[in-house]
Amino acid sequence: MDNRDVARLLVQTADLMEIAAEDPFRIRSYRNAATAIEACPESVLEILQDPARKVTDLPGIGKGMAANLQQIAARRSFERRDQLLERYPPTALELLNQHHRMDGHFTRGRKMRHAPCGESFENRPRLSDPGGWQRNRDHG
Repeated sequence: MDNRDVARLLVQTADLMEIAAEDPFRIRSYRNAATAIEACPESVLEILQDPARKVTDLPGIGKGMAANLQQIAARRSFERRDQLLERYPPTALELLNQHHRMDGHFTRGRKMRHAPCGESFENRPRLSDPGGWQRNRDHG
């Protein structure tokens, strides 16, 4: 299991937490940890096995996330992810990913929406503008 696989487990868990409408700060911590792990040039699992090193020295990895990583190293999953998978079927992740890929844009969360290429949100029609959506229907 490489860093990308570990990061994928954390992102999937964050996705499931998002479906469950859990604390956005905790969701962000899972996403930040995934980003840090994916960017790490060394194997995070090897760092965990080295008693002279601490995985918590990586940015975005605290004690709680380190415990999750220990579980991932031991059994390729961790308790929080397992709990969420009991509540939500794996197909929920597929649906969420399809939703995030609408219009060719991969988005996460409500605040990270992207306007079509070359447009800003200021130029997009607003709900308060009657007919604005009709005039700009070709833009999504």
